[in-house]
Amino acid sequence: MTGQIHKRLSDEQVRIILDRYIQKEISVLQAMNLLDLKRRQFFEWVKQSNFKF
Repeated sequence: MTGQIHKRLSDEQVRIILDRYIQKEISVLQAMNLLDLKRRQFFEWVKQSNFKF
C-alpha cells in the first residue's frame, strides 16, 4: 500500500493500532505492517500518540 495514511485508514483505526502496540497486544512489526509505515515514521506516530492518550 502506498499513499497517505489518512486516505487508507480512519483516525480511529490508527488510534486502535497504536494503542494495541502500546499495550503490547501486537508487535512492532505487526503494527508497522498494518499502518504501512517504516520504522522511523512509525515511532514518530507512537511518540505523538502518547500525548493524545
